[in-house]
Amino acid sequence: VDDSELPTCTLPLSENTGLWTSLYVASQAFRYAETGDADALNQLRRSLNGTYQMLQITGKPGLYTRDYRDPSLPQQYCIEDEEPYASAATDNERYARYVPPDENMVGNQFVRVDTDGCFLTWDVTLNDGDGGWVKDEDNCTDPRFAGYCWQNNVSKDEYAGHMFAAGIAAKLVDDSEVRAMAVDILGAVGRHLVDNNFWITDYDGRKTRYGSAHAMSLDEMPGSNAIMALAWIKEAAVATGDADLEATYNDCLLQLSGELACIDRPLESPRDYREYLDDM
Repeated sequence: VDDSELPTCTLPLSENTGLWTSLYVASQAFRYAETGDADALNQLRRSLNGTYQMLQITGKPGLYTRDYRDPSLPQQYCIEDEEPYASAATDNERYARYVPPDENMVGNQFVRVDTDGCFLTWDVTLNDGDGGWVKDEDNCTDPRFAGYCWQNNVSKDEYAGHMFAAGIAAKLVDDSEVRAMAVDILGAVGRHLVDNNFWITDYDGRKTRYGSAHAMSLDEMPGSNAIMALAWIKEAAVATGDADLEATYNDCLLQLSGELACIDRPLESPRDYREYLDDM
């Protein structure tokens, strides 16, 4: 088909940008590993770097955003007015639903990056209900992201895509730039899970709504969460050579050194995570 006959496609902005982009990253890693094609490597570097920035912008090691936007790029924009932050409507083309701050995260909210790198969120309860911006000086990122915005409350399906892509890249791709990003991703996510008791935890310390990665969270069949925990910690341990991650895999998830209570979550008890896989 001649290039002139190809359709023009527009990629909509989405709360699942990371998942879908990571599947493309993995495809280019497979393509390059099989063919050695220079274009495949270029596409891989570019797309993996894009998802790598999704890890950097949150300012918290191992924490991805659902979506981030650089307003200087075509079709990228941050919200220019406050109304969408106060609205209960969801429109993934432009906005994430505003949910008042609470101990538990329910919906997604955009976070803006101020000129100094610290985060701004919209609080509808301020100014007699008119709302207002709140600056969080305790939570900041690299000032190079000033003017960007990103969605919080990332979910484990996003992580499934990121960890799949990074694992493939680290295992199959011989390019040093790609491998460095992939290994850093794997290690950061693995340590984030261990440090937060196998629950993806947002920049402000709240548990994300769909961030459970331990078997007995009971939001999925135990086998589904168990296999994610096993896979993510194992690939992080192998790629980084981190002895603590390897010990977590062997002694916590597999219980190879005897009974060890290592995940401080309700209903969790020392048990070989492979036993849950029959539930898959």
